Amino acid sequence: MTTRRDEPAVIRLDDAAATDVSVAGGKGAGLARLVALGLRVPDGFVLSTSAYRAAVASLGIADLPAARRADALEQADLPTPLRDQIVASYRSLGGRVAVRSSANAEDLEAASFAGQHDTFLDVEGEEALLDAVRRCWASLWSPRAVDYRRERGWDEADLAMAVVVQRMVPADWAGVLFTVDPVSGDRSVMVVEAVRGLGEALVSGQASGERWRIDRGAGRLEGVGDLPASLLRELGRDALRVEEALGGPQDIEWAAAENRTWLLQARPLTVRAPAPTPRPAGGATPSRLARSFAPTAIDHVPVTPLPFDTSLFFRPLFERILTAARSVGVGLPPSDQVLVEIADGVVQVVPPAPRPTRSLVRLPRGVVRAFSVDMDRWLADAERRSVGRAAEIDAEDVTALSDADLLGRIRELQALLLEFSTTRLLPLARGAIVSASFGRLLRATVGREAAVPLERALLAEVPCTTTEANHEIEAIAALVRASAHLRDVFEATEPADLPSALSATPDGRAVVEAVDGYLRRFGLRETILPAAAFPAWRDDPTLAYGLVSGLARGTGPAHADPRAARSELVRRLERGRGPRRWLAPRLLRLLDATRAFLAFREESHYRAFVAFPVVRRLALVLGGRLASRGSLDSDDDVFFLSIEELESRSEVAFREIVEGRKAARRSVGALTIVPIEVATHVEGHSLAGVPVSGGTATGPVRIIRGEAEFSKLRPGDVLVASYTNPTWTPLFSIAAAAVVDGGGAASHAAIVAREYGLPAVMGTLDGTMRLHDGDVVLVDGSAGRVTLLAEAAS
Repeated sequence: MTTRRDEPAVIRLDDAAATDVSVAGGKGAGLARLVALGLRVPDGFVLSTSAYRAAVASLGIADLPAARRADALEQADLPTPLRDQIVASYRSLGGRVAVRSSANAEDLEAASFAGQHDTFLDVEGEEALLDAVRRCWASLWSPRAVDYRRERGWDEADLAMAVVVQRMVPADWAGVLFTVDPVSGDRSVMVVEAVRGLGEALVSGQASGERWRIDRGAGRLEGVGDLPASLLRELGRDALRVEEALGGPQDIEWAAAENRTWLLQARPLTVRAPAPTPRPAGGATPSRLARSFAPTAIDHVPVTPLPFDTSLFFRPLFERILTAARSVGVGLPPSDQVLVEIADGVVQVVPPAPRPTRSLVRLPRGVVRAFSVDMDRWLADAERRSVGRAAEIDAEDVTALSDADLLGRIRELQALLLEFSTTRLLPLARGAIVSASFGRLLRATVGREAAVPLERALLAEVPCTTTEANHEIEAIAALVRASAHLRDVFEATEPADLPSALSATPDGRAVVEAVDGYLRRFGLRETILPAAAFPAWRDDPTLAYGLVSGLARGTGPAHADPRAARSELVRRLERGRGPRRWLAPRLLRLLDATRAFLAFREESHYRAFVAFPVVRRLALVLGGRLASRGSLDSDDDVFFLSIEELESRSEVAFREIVEGRKAARRSVGALTIVPIEVATHVEGHSLAGVPVSGGTATGPVRIIRGEAEFSKLRPGDVLVASYTNPTWTPLFSIAAAAVVDGGGAASHAAIVAREYGLPAVMGTLDGTMRLHDGDVVLVDGSAGRVTLLAEAAS
C-alpha cells in the first residue's frame, strides 16, 4: 500500500525518510536520527502519518467530533494491503514489541505532548499489534490530547499520527537521562534516574528509583545505588552525542540489557530554572513515619480543629486508636503526647515512634472481628443508627430543647460519630490491601502500560452517595451550559447573588430549584473537614452555586464505562495463555472486591460523619443563648469552648476563655494538623509530593482555599489546594492538573484524578504556601513533581 505523495506506509527506522517529522512523527523522527548517528536503538519500523491519513479518508471521519473519530479509529478494519505490510514488518522483528504513538505534533521543543498519546509495551502477536496500532491512532483524539492542544491553541488542520513499532528490550535497568539538570537548569551536570526492569515503574511513580548525577567535564559520578558505573558512563557518552547532533538539551529514555544500553527516545528538554525555595526550618531530616503520615492527616484534617471539635471528636478518637494499637502489642505514648496543645486551644499531631512489645503477636478477638466486618452489614447499621438518629434529631424543634437537652443530644451524636468512625478503619485497611493486590495483579496480567487506562475505567462510576452527588451537580451545570442566557448570568454574577439574579426567568428558577433539591439530598456533606465548627453544604448555598459556576465553564466530564472495561479485560484474559488464563477468575474477584471497597469507602465516610452538621446546629442554638445572656459575643464563639466547659456551666469565664483562645490562634497563624517543619522533606528546588495520577500538564496556578472559591477555577487552571474531599471532585473535569498539600495515592481525590486522566501530585505539604495565583507550573503526575516555569506577573 502506498499513500499520499507515494510515501510507503511502512518505513524502517534506518531509512532516511523516517527522519522527517511530517512522515514519522516526532518520536519516530527522533529515533531515526539516533539510528543515523550509529547509536544503539532497538530495531523497528514506523507506520507513517500518510497511512493514518489514508485510514481517516477511507473511513470518512475527518469531520466527526473528536470522541466519535477516536471510536471509529479504534474499531476500524485496516485495509488488507496495509495489514499485510504491518504483519510482514512485524514478522521480521519477531517476538514482543513496543508500540508507540508518534504524532507530527509531538516531542517538539514548543510542546512535548508527553503522556498525551498512548504507548503499548510487551505486545505479542499479529492481532494484538494491529489492535495497538488502532488504539495509538485513536489516542490522537482522546479528551486528554484534545484538551492539551486546545489549551495551547494548536492548529489541528494537518494533525496526523505515525506509529513506531520496535523490538522490546528485555531490560535489566531502564530510566531517563536529562542532559542538563531539569530542575535547576545547571548545564554542568547530567541527571540519570533509573529503576530495575522496565522504566514504566519510574515513569508511573510506582518506584522512585536511583538518582545519579554525571559531571559533564570530569565524568565524575554522584549517587547511591546499584546501577553499574560502566552503564552510567556509556549513557553519558551517548547523551553528549545526542545533544550535540540534535542541537540542545535532551530528555532521553533508555534501557539496559546484558550490560549494554539502548536508547528508546530523545526529545527536546526546555529548561527554565525556578525561583529558589529555601529548606524549611526545623533542622533534622523528618522521620519516615512523619513524612508518610503527614499527607494523609493533612488531607483529612487540613487545619487545626477548634476546641469544641477537639473535645467532641479528635482527642477521644486518638485515644481509641492508640488504645487499640496498644492492645495488640504496639508501644505508644499517651494521647496528649500525640495530639499536643501548642497554644491555648490549638493542637497539632506529633507522629509517635511506635515500638513493639512482647505481646505484639497477640490479636484480641475484637480486632480480628473488626478486620473481617461485613461491609454491607456495617452500612446498613450506620444507615439505621447514625444516619437515622441524626435525621430524627435534625427534624426536632431544637429551639425548644433546654441547654441540658441540647448537650445531651450532642453527647448522643458524639457516641455515634466515634463508634462508626473507628469501626470503619480496619475494613478500610483490608480494602486498601485488596485494592493494591488488584492493581498489582492487573499490571502483571495485562502489562503496566495497558493497566493504567484499563484500571481507571474498571474502577469508575462506583455506586455511592459521592457518585450520585457528582452526577447531580454536573447535570445542573449542563443546564447552565445549554443556555446562553444562563451562561451570561453565571459569568456576570457573584455566587452569593445568583439565587436572586436567576429568579427573574423561568430557566433561572429551574436552576434554583435544582440547586435546592441538590442541597436537600446532599447538604449534610462536610466542607473543610468533618467537624461541627465548619459549615456543611446546606449551611451556605453559595458553595453549590460557586461549584456550578466553575463547572459550567467546562465541557463536562467524559465518564468511563466500567462495564465496557470489564468486557475488555475479559477479552484480554481469554486471549492469554498459561498463567494469564488461570489467574483470570482471581483477577475478576479482586476487581469486584475493589469496587465494593471503593463504594464502602465513600459511603461509610458519608454515614459515619453525617451527624456533624446536626451537632453544629445544636451547638449554634446553645451558642446563641449564651450570646443572648452576655456570656459570648456571637453564637459561633461556642466552638472555642470544649464540651466539658459547656457542661460545667461556668458561663462567667466563657468570654475571657474565648478571647484568650482567639488570641492564641492568631499568634500561631494558619497551621496544618501536622507541623510542616516536621513533615516537609524538600529535595533541591522542586516541589515534590506523591505521584498519584500520571501524565504532565502545564498551566496557571489557581489556589482554591475552600469551597467558597470554587467559582475562581477556570478551564485549564492547575488546581492547587491544601485539601480535597469528595465534594471537590467535579472540579477535576475542568482543571488541567491538581496539586494538593495532603493526600496520597489511595485518597479519594487521587482515585478520581486517575479516572479523569488528570495529572495530580498530592502530599506536597506546603504547595499552597510556595505557589501563588498566576504562577505557571509544570505538573508531572508520574514523578510527583511540580516545577515553577514562570512567576505570576506582579
